Amino acid sequence: MTRWKSFKKIVAYYTWALKMAMKERRIWMILVLGFYIIIFLMPNAELLIGKAVLSHMEEGQSATAYLAALLGLLLFTLVLVDVGNVIYMLFYEKIRYVISNQLFEKVLRRMNSQPLNAYESTEDYERMERLVAAARYDLHNLISGNLSFYATIFQTLVYVVMVAATVPVMTAPMLLVALVPYCYRMDEAEEETELEYGLQSENRQAEYLTSLIADGKAQKELRLYGSFSKVYQKWRKVYQNIYKKRYAHFQKWNGRKALYQCIGCVLKIGILMAGIALYYYKQISFSTMFFLYQCQAGLSTSVGWFASIVPNGYGAACRMDECRKFIDDAVNEDGLGEAQENKTTEENVGGPGHWEIRLSHVSFQYPKGGFGIRDISLTIGHCQIIALLGENGSGKTTLTKLIMGLYKPDSGQIQYFANGEECKADQFFSCVFQDYATYHLTLRENVGLGDVERIRNDGEIREHMRNILCGDILDDVGGDLEQTLGKMFDLEGKELSGGQWQRLANARALYGSRLALVFDEPTARLDPLAELKQMKEIQEKFQGRTVILVSHRIGFARMADVICYMKNGEIVETGNHESLMNRRENYYELFRTQAQWYDMEDYDEPVPTFES
Repeated sequence: MTRWKSFKKIVAYYTWALKMAMKERRIWMILVLGFYIIIFLMPNAELLIGKAVLSHMEEGQSATAYLAALLGLLLFTLVLVDVGNVIYMLFYEKIRYVISNQLFEKVLRRMNSQPLNAYESTEDYERMERLVAAARYDLHNLISGNLSFYATIFQTLVYVVMVAATVPVMTAPMLLVALVPYCYRMDEAEEETELEYGLQSENRQAEYLTSLIADGKAQKELRLYGSFSKVYQKWRKVYQNIYKKRYAHFQKWNGRKALYQCIGCVLKIGILMAGIALYYYKQISFSTMFFLYQCQAGLSTSVGWFASIVPNGYGAACRMDECRKFIDDAVNEDGLGEAQENKTTEENVGGPGHWEIRLSHVSFQYPKGGFGIRDISLTIGHCQIIALLGENGSGKTTLTKLIMGLYKPDSGQIQYFANGEECKADQFFSCVFQDYATYHLTLRENVGLGDVERIRNDGEIREHMRNILCGDILDDVGGDLEQTLGKMFDLEGKELSGGQWQRLANARALYGSRLALVFDEPTARLDPLAELKQMKEIQEKFQGRTVILVSHRIGFARMADVICYMKNGEIVETGNHESLMNRRENYYELFRTQAQWYDMEDYDEPVPTFES
């Protein structure tokens, strides 16, 4: 029953792939499929003509006409194969790439609608890997193999009909012999797919360690610290573990394969002896006996070839099943739809002072357990500067992702209001993330991706970069916005320092007119002097817009209208700088610890030093 279900799944996805190709180019697909079926039926036709030749020779009749027909058929087959290959190269390759790319685009767009916490667990991450593999490779392979798949099935059915029409009593035994390889290959396919699913994490680790050993940046440390052998041993251990699991699988199934082959060999010998007995007792002629053996050989070959594609076909069908379900899910599932291209700006919410964000008893827990946020209520209004402070791991970044709609709360609600009416976030925010992206693209794209509608405005980009303390980066490339940054794809690319990459991420986030700006540890890689300059720039440039500052450093805090100090996923203190200093609790202690970095002139108590 399990084999039958697996077979139906494979047939269903080969059929689906064929329909996709038919939809793209119906006439050409019918033509190519017809060519394949004819080519696959040539051995059947040659076998029928060969039987006729032997029959005439047995009866002492001339077989010249049949020999000529056989020769003509062979020549026709050679020509047909060449024509089919030309059609395949000119047309079919293009079709399968086009269809695969269409599916890949759908998967990428669907991924864009996923809540970000879908990437927080290993299971979800591996699922995303399988979806990408299905879209990029599996559909391509299914389309590539479906012509041979259906042509082989058609060829097998013709062999069965030929045997049934000639020696009916031999039909069942020959089918049994042919189905032996199918049975064990189908069982092996299911287990092999489960094995590959189970090895996903280890394969990813092995690939990472390989890339680490081959990475120029990592090599500097590996050689300097003499730690190459340690990393190499870790790589070797991972690969050996993968090898052992795969070897155990193949060893198990090679033993079963040998058993099935022995069974098949015994059955073939039985068919051979039965054919000889039928000939001996003059139940069939020599030509019929020869024809019977050739049919059995052809049937075994076609079903054996069919069985050889089962493992790949079954694995691809499983991943495609997951991929199709993923695409068919509602795009706006759980209220988190695909990111819209329009931006929420002051103009389309009614101007300044007409919007706010309300969090009511919001809690969020990560998939592997442990609360990220606990029962937080907060109101953020227009033109406010909000500072979220706290130690690393206190939940600041998680809270900002919830506010921006990137995560969906487990309990409580987050509401967005414009002109007193509730609305959706729809790119309400621009953000410089703590784990910001480094795009190994052009300088223009590194800035312009913050507002794609203005990505071709050279003057605006250059002016913006100089206003946002990125003028040195512009000068380093001679003002060339088409200069590639980083050397991942272009050895002539301009490499940047960590601080320059961060300032560029800031410039990208600020290149636009969104209502609220979120800075998640925006100065983590900047020295205190550069941080103060960045603070002044933000304060001057973004007056009249809401700014949310997230940090474990207090340099930004005094700019804020409201300071929220977080601890263990909760807001434990709220107020402005003066009120929180007067309370002399968590914020006060953090301020005393860090004040020396910023030369706070109005700090009226002795500042502790590292010596003290």
